[in-house]
Amino acid sequence: MDPPNVIIYASHDTGRHISPYGAATVHTPNAARVAREGVLFRNAFATAPSCSASRASLFTGRYPHAAGVSGLARASTGFTLTADSVHLANHLKRRRYRTALFGLAHEAAGGDSPPAHLDALQFDYRKHGYLAAGELVDDFERWLSNQDSSAPFYAQICPAETHRDFRIGTAQPDRSLGVTVPPYLKRSKALREDLAWFQGSIRNWDLGLGRILSIIDSKLATNTLLIVTTDHGIPYPRAKASLYDAGLEVMLLMRYPTVLKAATTHDELISNVDIVPTILEAVGGSPAGGLQGRSFWPLVTAAEYQQRDRIFAERTFHTSYDPVRSVRTSRYKYIRNFESVRPDWYYSEGVDRHRTIRGVKHSARIMRQSDPKNRPWEEIYDLRSDPLELDNLAERSEHAATRQELARALCRWMRDTDDPLLQGPIPSPTFLDNIRALQATDP
Repeated sequence: MDPPNVIIYASHDTGRHISPYGAATVHTPNAARVAREGVLFRNAFATAPSCSASRASLFTGRYPHAAGVSGLARASTGFTLTADSVHLANHLKRRRYRTALFGLAHEAAGGDSPPAHLDALQFDYRKHGYLAAGELVDDFERWLSNQDSSAPFYAQICPAETHRDFRIGTAQPDRSLGVTVPPYLKRSKALREDLAWFQGSIRNWDLGLGRILSIIDSKLATNTLLIVTTDHGIPYPRAKASLYDAGLEVMLLMRYPTVLKAATTHDELISNVDIVPTILEAVGGSPAGGLQGRSFWPLVTAAEYQQRDRIFAERTFHTSYDPVRSVRTSRYKYIRNFESVRPDWYYSEGVDRHRTIRGVKHSARIMRQSDPKNRPWEEIYDLRSDPLELDNLAERSEHAATRQELARALCRWMRDTDDPLLQGPIPSPTFLDNIRALQATDP
């Protein structure tokens, strides 16, 4: 069988807030179709709860700190992929794939980043920018019509939906089926209005997915692997930018007719650092050196598969420095906060300060936790009895063994992946440039 075309359709900030994952009021019939015709993963998570860091893992198969993207990729911070963090486009180009980018490659560059950051990704064609799904799919269709079909292609389509402030493209508030309020947020009129806009943005994103499916069906026959995902959890308090499940959970759907069994669901733990090695195995190549994820292609093709017993996640920078690391098993979550001076309701300056969220930021149920002044150094949650992660067990003697075991596992992972946090505070590249410039004034 010829190697498949590969399309990744990756949104911003959607988490699992779509109908196949139980958000019944969110109008996503095309995502539901992908779930019916392909594979849905119920326990897929990001390696980081912020855009660039998570996408670095999604598109390189390396953890954010190892890929060089501990914070948002933009000129003001200097974060971008390291030379040894090979992008998926580059991996596939080496296998004679045509490669094309549609949308923001925020794993390496923001809108103000140097062109060299994009050049290193090895896309043959790119339409880079913070653009709506409709415009990007238009361009994808035009690009496809001008291609020689003798070689497979990789298309990375990353629309601006569903990033705030949700007024992207033609989006309008969508209350047609009601409004789904996440259980960790307290209901209010302001919150429901904001969620209606969020649902409208998701609806536009789903329309783009529908057009991609039509293009695949009419022009690409069955030999196309479609992956539908997002970078991290939804843009609300206690979700985006936090290491609670609501900040790390992602939708992950795969469709590959004649190869993947339709209407299949999997409960195994999956990290988005696993997606690159999975794709490389799917196209017939062995996972390359330097990858830190593991392929789950055997899982979806009913071959022998050793499932993960734990996944790891991190936050170092979002809009400011705030280093946190976590390890999650099927039963427990362990979070280590390395700076605890902020109150426990503070999750992300970029979320809390936004004008559309000011009225609801204090509605997060986490406010019921005990100490409102400082976050604890350690947090442990029993996800079986406390799925919203509200009851911190870290100081309870009966959970001391669990705390020690997970702390050791986290430390080993940080050591094995050369996490620079073990050596002390992590500076941004721009900070280092500024220090060098200052020192140069007094040689």
